[in-house]
Amino acid sequence: MVAVFLFDQSSNHKAFAKDALVANRMNMNAGAIGDVEALTGEFASTRTTTEGKIYNDKLKSVLASKCHLNALLGTLIFLPENQVKNICIPIIQIMGQNLSLYALSLVEKEVYTVQNIMDVEYTRTIKKLRGGVDKIITLFSHVDHLIENLEEKIGEFSRDTSNKMKSITGRGHQSHKFKVEEWTSEVTWGPR
Repeated sequence: MVAVFLFDQSSNHKAFAKDALVANRMNMNAGAIGDVEALTGEFASTRTTTEGKIYNDKLKSVLASKCHLNALLGTLIFLPENQVKNICIPIIQIMGQNLSLYALSLVEKEVYTVQNIMDVEYTRTIKKLRGGVDKIITLFSHVDHLIENLEEKIGEFSRDTSNKMKSITGRGHQSHKFKVEEWTSEVTWGPR
């Protein structure tokens, strides 16, 4: 059995020790697999949560994730085109008591989508503690699954795994290189 206790005492963040685990001090860009960023996220306290902040932070995370997805796809040189839609970059957004998990992926050439995977509200009462903790664990299990999927794809498609001897003798198949430039588009910000 695993127990996780999460408390948001945003007005008391300065009261914590320097080495305490405080959510808005954490680096959400630490989700790297080798040289590839595999997770982005944004934190905001309850006091700073506004509609503009929510959308600006989400936009910032989506644009960063698009950069990460493009870079990741550039390393998957033997990725079959039918697997492109299965590559997802998780995005976590924490605003006050609310946690949201999104996933960015390509749905077709140069068309990206952000899917809302799950929303969770931090437990505020003892009565809701068990269900709330279960939901938070489920959300982070989804993140773990998405990152494991990325690790599998990197292991499988970042190098040629075909049988070299059969390829040379003509009894095997040639690995086709994935044309990342046909699928991705550059990240742009602001007027051109």
